[in-house]
Amino acid sequence: CLTIHGTNKLTVQKNVCYDHIGHGYFLEDGAETGNLLEDNLGFVTRLPATGEALLGSDTQASTFWITNPDNIFRRNVAGGSRGFGFWYALPDRPTGLSTGSTLQPRLTPLGEFTGNVAHSTRPAALNVDNGPTPDGATERTSGRPRNGWPAGAAGHWDFIGYKHQGRAVWLRGHELRMVNAVLVDNAIGATFASSETFVENSLCAGQTANVGAPFQSGFPVRGYAFYDGRVGATDVTLANYVSGGRRTMSGLGFN
Repeated sequence: CLTIHGTNKLTVQKNVCYDHIGHGYFLEDGAETGNLLEDNLGFVTRLPATGEALLGSDTQASTFWITNPDNIFRRNVAGGSRGFGFWYALPDRPTGLSTGSTLQPRLTPLGEFTGNVAHSTRPAALNVDNGPTPDGATERTSGRPRNGWPAGAAGHWDFIGYKHQGRAVWLRGHELRMVNAVLVDNAIGATFASSETFVENSLCAGQTANVGAPFQSGFPVRGYAFYDGRVGATDVTLANYVSGGRRTMSGLGFN
């Protein structure tokens, strides 16, 4: 829908990206910094047919594809994506026509990510992992920004993720924070494949009166799932995780 390529300090406001194939709002190479994306809607992100992907990452297309943390995302909404809602896909160095740049996205502190919403996406609402490689494929990525992504200055603040058949949030990295999040009606609220990474002052709710499609059968529904490193939840309200029928639920669990 919109490609920001080798461009800095651009303002993108109040756009609608609807029923598209592949990435929607697309920061292409990883050299794009200082851009503001605010009050935009991305809805119905589709995956390309077999053999029609332009990039390897298109097979898991994201409504918002973000290759450098040094950008500002405020009050954007991703809904109904067959891939990710927001994907921080950080290359080691910028790729494509920006090859040779001295920037290092995986070591760059987060600019701002506030008030964003994702619902009804698969496989996750917010994915911080799987950075692109020069050949267009992706590899497992662990962001280690030099100054961290601390809660008081920059973090995944005020994020709302709901109605996900899978996981709402997956973070891989070091010293990340998710603060003031609302994660509701998800099979899994959040899992951090990280170290020194925490969800804080947030709400996770298992089931609400906003009835949608039932969760897929299998692993128990849970609010926060422990995984790698020293990770966890602090000052988080865990609500409505009540086992019954053929489903087991818990506010805290494991991956």
